[in-house]
Amino acid sequence: MVSEDLAIRVKGVSKSYRLVRNRPTSLKEAIVRRSRRSTVEDFWALRGLNLDIPKGSFFGLIGHNGSGKSTLLKLLSGIHR
Repeated sequence: MVSEDLAIRVKGVSKSYRLVRNRPTSLKEAIVRRSRRSTVEDFWALRGLNLDIPKGSFFGLIGHNGSGKSTLLKLLSGIHR
């Protein structure tokens, strides 16, 4: 498809978030639990997404909770980088 016929073209888009587990929720807890470390892991909301939407077409995003629908829309609108 020629790029002039496309309204949206997405190539290789990925987005990850850092999830921190066992983070202290108060100053007291942080002082008492100094020896325990928080664990950090990456959560991939989108990984290697490719999408072409032609001009003049209707398009819907359907998927389960947590499948990356809102993340994709936020990336397209410039809310997230």
